Amino acid sequence: MVLVAFMRHGEAEQGGPDSERHLTVEGRRQVEAVASAFPFRPRVIYTSPLVRAVETAEILARLYNVEVKVIEDLSPGAFSTSTALKLARERAVLVGHNPSMSRVVSALTGCPVSLGTAWVAVVDVYGERGSLMALVPPPGSLDSRR
Repeated sequence: MVLVAFMRHGEAEQGGPDSERHLTVEGRRQVEAVASAFPFRPRVIYTSPLVRAVETAEILARLYNVEVKVIEDLSPGAFSTSTALKLARERAVLVGHNPSMSRVVSALTGCPVSLGTAWVAVVDVYGERGSLMALVPPPGSLDSRR
């Protein structure tokens, strides 16, 4: 059994090419708040190559002093359950995008999950399945999942 955190990137700027959208000031605040509430210390952070996801991962990496690895398979639309299972070999954080992030967590756990910006789903992965251990939203976001 391995704890894995599935994290959707923080709030991002609107407009411009999707791959180049940066985190907003609020998005950075969201990520910092959630990062300080993580239920475990990650050993590695895997992230989508899109700017907003990399910026999210870098905030986590500074806090936990761990390596960030950019993985194309975490790109929007590319993330799958098989990728999650391949990366779930150590206490990791996977930073990505919806709808695939929520869909993968739901498929692994059998629980319907919809991650808002900067939300984290902590899953205990075992074999081909997992148990949803926690959902961690940024403060004040329970009514505004975007």
